[in-house]
Parts: sequence; C-alpha cells; structure tokens
Amino acid sequence: MRRFIRSFLDNDSLFGRISTQLGIMIGASLMFAVFSLPVVTIGPALAALYFVMFRALRSDDGVVNPFREFWRGFKLSFKQGLISWLILAALVIVGYFDLRFCRWKGGALLYFQYAIYVIGAACAVLAVHFYPVLSAFEDTLPHLLRNSVFFAGKNIFRAIVLVALWAVPITITVLDPSMFPLYGFLWTTIGTGAIAMVSAKLLLKDFSKYLPALPNPAEEDEFEGGGGADT
Repeated sequence: MRRFIRSFLDNDSLFGRISTQLGIMIGASLMFAVFSLPVVTIGPALAALYFVMFRALRSDDGVVNPFREFWRGFKLSFKQGLISWLILAALVIVGYFDLRFCRWKGGALLYFQYAIYVIGAACAVLAVHFYPVLSAFEDTLPHLLRNSVFFAGKNIFRAIVLVALWAVPITITVLDPSMFPLYGFLWTTIGTGAIAMVSAKLLLKDFSKYLPALPNPAEEDEFEGGGGADT
C-alpha cells in the first residue's frame, strides 16, 4: 500500500504530472494578475506568462518555479512588451471611437465599420502570436512582428483557436457582470495560466524547430536578453 501511494504521488505519475502543471498554471496566473495591475505592464506580463509555460513544456521533467521564471521572463521582455502593448491599446481605443463615430454618422460610413472589424480581427490574430514569439525569441520588434505573422500564416485554423481561447472566456466575463466575483477569482488563480499553457502547447511544435537548446542552470542567472528569451 505504501509503495502504491508513493508511486501515485511521484512526480512522474499521471497524478504528479497533472498536479505539477496545475501548480505552475496557478503560480503563473497569480504573478500575471499582480504584474498586470498597472495595466500598462500587461504586455510584458503576457510575455512572462508564456515564458513560464514554454520553460515548463521544454524542461526534462516539466518542473519549474513559476514565480522565478515569470520574473525572469518579465525582465527580459519588459521593453518590447511595454511598447507593443501601448501600440495595441492605442489601436483598440482608436478603433472603438471610430466604430462609435461611424454608427453616429450613419449612412455610407456604416460600411467602414466592417473594415474596422477586419483590422481588429487581424490585430487579435497578431497579438495571440506576438507575445508567445516575444517570450521565446530574442530579436528586434519589427522582426518579432514578422515572425508572428509567419507563425500565424502557417496554420490558420490554429490561429482561430488561439484567438477563441482568449476571446470566448473574456466575452463571457464581460457579458455576465453578475458573475464577476467568480470570474475574477478564476482568472486570477488559474484562467490566464491555463489559456497560456494550452496556447504554448499548440505553438511549441512549430516553435521548437527554431529554438536553441535551453541554457544550463548554471548559466541562467547570467543570461540576459534584449527583448525576448530563448525559452
């Protein structure tokens, strides 16, 4: 009986692997919630979230410290994550007011709202690829954007799934204010981490073809990148 319990709780058992991944997702979600509080830091926080997930998926045993790795990813991605997020937020704000203006004016301007929707969809597809790319590769911002378009174009169906993974739960949350406390608890404790983990698993097959080997643990404390990180 003791041997059965020990094997059941072992990190290599099914229960152990599930528990480990749940712990990583919960820890990363909590870190994301804290580091996103200033709002302007959501970009680098998203990159750090994916940084943790790629590290966990690529490590030999799947065991990483989500708090340590999140902080590492946040520092490495801060500058480009901040700039990209501010640009994205500005585009969303401009698009929102353009939609309101078109509907207010009516007439022929109503047709322009469809162009805004198309641009918005393109931005969403780019965003769900950009932050994983930022977390995994070190490059200039224009090249990271180019690589995001490349990975998005490689698998259109996957791109739609990645957008839906974020868009559907966010839409449900916004449309049901009475459940905000429960939704807020779920988002904070595991929601963002779970979505990032699934997204990272879907992307890793293509990413792994271009990623270098993970650095040795002894080298990690000295490793610093300009914008992204080799996860």
